[in-house]
Amino acid sequence: MKYFLSAFTIFCLFSGCKKDDAPENICPLNDSNLVGSYLPQSIKYKETSASAEKEILTDDTYYLPCQRDDLNIMNPNHTFTYTDAGVVCTPNGSGNGGNWSLSGTTITIGTQVSTVTAFDCNSLTVLIPNYRKPGDEATLVFKRVQ
Repeated sequence: MKYFLSAFTIFCLFSGCKKDDAPENICPLNDSNLVGSYLPQSIKYKETSASAEKEILTDDTYYLPCQRDDLNIMNPNHTFTYTDAGVVCTPNGSGNGGNWSLSGTTITIGTQVSTVTAFDCNSLTVLIPNYRKPGDEATLVFKRVQ
């Protein structure tokens, strides 16, 4: 009985320990983790803050089919390259780009300042204010392909 109580006491002590509920971020948002090639998965657009979101990546009035498979490349030297991949548009849109920087969750590509709202090394979600005109916004979701 004495051994049972000792074992039971030890069991109770160790079973009271629990791991943190929050998982450890194994892929923090930083410059080196952000480097890679990204394929658009979704672009949800709001014309005003009160407007309903609408998916525009698959809407031909916003994006042609040849634009939906293009790559957005974040290079290690902080340059950004747009590559007209897959179905090539006429004229070819490759070569557009500029510089990029990251400060906390604020990402700047060229002159466009945006907020990274989610990142896990496999996908990137960015909120862009004034996407097409003042007062609108878009949430872009990208899948990392390299």
